[in-house]
Amino acid sequence: MYKCLYCDRKTKTIHGLKKHILLSHLQYELYCPYCKENFEYYEEFKGHLMSNYDMFHRNLYYLLIKDDMKKVNKELLIKDTKEFVKNK
Repeated sequence: MYKCLYCDRKTKTIHGLKKHILLSHLQYELYCPYCKENFEYYEEFKGHLMSNYDMFHRNLYYLLIKDDMKKVNKELLIKDTKEFVKNK
């Protein structure tokens, strides 16, 4: 099961998770689930994910923007990353 980075929803597939995030969360408001930073434009959001080199931002970039499932670390989408982000 893959846990949504924005809410408590879980999906059986990585593709289901991507679809859920794009349709339920990023369609109306662009914000980073790690930094809680809001973005007015998609290009700003994309740039934010590209410019942060930690594994969480990079993973979200590959999942949502690049659509490169070979580079997506699925383990990061199964584990709860909230503790890491708080201690960062």
